Amino acid sequence: MKFLKIILILFSTVVFSQNFSISKVDSLFKEYENTDDPGASLGIIKDGKLIYKNGYGSADLEHNIPLTEHSVFNIASITKQFVAFSILLLEEQGKLNLEDPIQKHLPDFTKYASPITLSHLIHHTSGLRDSGVLLYLKGINSLDNIDPADLYKLIKSQKELNFPTGEEFSYSNSGYFLLVKIIEKVSGKSIDEFGQHYIFKPLGMSNTVFYNDNTKLIKNRVFSYHHNEYGEFENQIIRSDIVGPSGIYTTIEDIYLWDQNFYDNKLGKGNQEIIDKMQTESKLNDGKGSGYSFGQFPRSYKGYKTISHGGDKAGFKTQYLRVPELHLSIIIFANRDDIKRYQKTYQILNLFIDKVENNESNNQIEDSEVKITDLEFFKGAYELQPGIEMEITIENKSLKVFQKWDKQDYLLKFKEGNTYIVPEDNSLSFTFLENKFEKFQKLEIKQDNTTSTFKRLAKSSGEINFNDYVGNYYSEELDTTYTILIKDSQLVIEFSPGQSSSLLVSRDRGNCERLFLEFTRKDNVVNGFKGTANERARNIVFRRITH
Repeated sequence: MKFLKIILILFSTVVFSQNFSISKVDSLFKEYENTDDPGASLGIIKDGKLIYKNGYGSADLEHNIPLTEHSVFNIASITKQFVAFSILLLEEQGKLNLEDPIQKHLPDFTKYASPITLSHLIHHTSGLRDSGVLLYLKGINSLDNIDPADLYKLIKSQKELNFPTGEEFSYSNSGYFLLVKIIEKVSGKSIDEFGQHYIFKPLGMSNTVFYNDNTKLIKNRVFSYHHNEYGEFENQIIRSDIVGPSGIYTTIEDIYLWDQNFYDNKLGKGNQEIIDKMQTESKLNDGKGSGYSFGQFPRSYKGYKTISHGGDKAGFKTQYLRVPELHLSIIIFANRDDIKRYQKTYQILNLFIDKVENNESNNQIEDSEVKITDLEFFKGAYELQPGIEMEITIENKSLKVFQKWDKQDYLLKFKEGNTYIVPEDNSLSFTFLENKFEKFQKLEIKQDNTTSTFKRLAKSSGEINFNDYVGNYYSEELDTTYTILIKDSQLVIEFSPGQSSSLLVSRDRGNCERLFLEFTRKDNVVNGFKGTANERARNIVFRRITH
């Protein structure tokens, strides 16, 4: 039987390698080869070996430095799995418990109706408003050098949660900022000292740091870029040394060492129990899976379990995906804001997957003939709530989605019936419902365990008296004032001097560049509004202080 097992392993290696070739991978990244543009570094790990590593494009446009596998990237939110593992190490040492309430370690933190534990922070089920969104609403650039004490004050100044703790999954960077504060307090070490002592040095990750001091030099550091309004690349300068939500700088080669530790743990007590826990999906209050596991997203693709996380900060776009059953991992670190990291990751994964069992064929979508007249039924604007709106159009006999809140657009592929999917992402489906008068009235979007229902957007009706809304509005939670005024016969909302946006209002509901608003009235006079931004910061109260 042992001999048979060895043969099967060897056969498996052949099967999953026959589609892989360096030329095929290089062709996927050909568009990023130009050394006059930023690009990406790529690593592919198979059966314990870093079988492919390469860099495409430039690490520093000003000094003409090419990207390589040795280039040091800010990996953005991939940082979170290192923070989560640090908490597990402290639990293993007996210094804390995942079910500890925040106040056990941060006694001055706000108490809410539903207690928040460390596990809630780790798995984005705390209900805390997102720190990045709060800074944005307050008019502070999250790339600036922010005092951690000021950020802590802002987070704990929030009087309400987005939802009762444990009821939902909602990505919140606030939780990981707080986790770092707890790690430092419990361990008596800075987060980088803790990481160096317990993770990086034991694994030999010599080019990895928690960047908690922006005056420190980092050799081979990569700089990041984004496109300006003219399509030209511009620098994105990170001055912040806030870590937790992001903040690790590392290389492809160092992540390879971290990756191998999932198969043979060398950290802490050196057993696999901590690894098994790291890969266990958390539960919501109703017992359903949260879709998150200690800084990682457990998913499936073509019948295989995948564990992944991406990152997006200041032009850095990163993706790290593991497929344990295949002993395969794919790492993409990019320093440009337009890279198709998800698409590239799964295109590489497909090179290793030959065939799919019939009962796992949910990703094998047959092309079907759809008449262009039928597609007209789907066209139109659909709204989840003010500010969360998407436009469905037709392009080359396919449905195209434009997300108005983040300006993203992408094509859909027919699956079955009235259901469409996003190519290369089987976790996201679009189902159109309630066809009335040759127009679908609802759009149900499913992503993993979450379902959102968008309704066809009706035209605004009735005249609006702009003067009803003019005035200054103050938020105690943000300690900031917004001003609504009439300019060029339109409503405008000013966030701070020099920063403003048009404000569209209908039936006391409005949306603008930063948030959507639900106005409140007393004696039929507008006395304030509740503002929600990107679902990560909901119902922030603004009180009207002047008319």
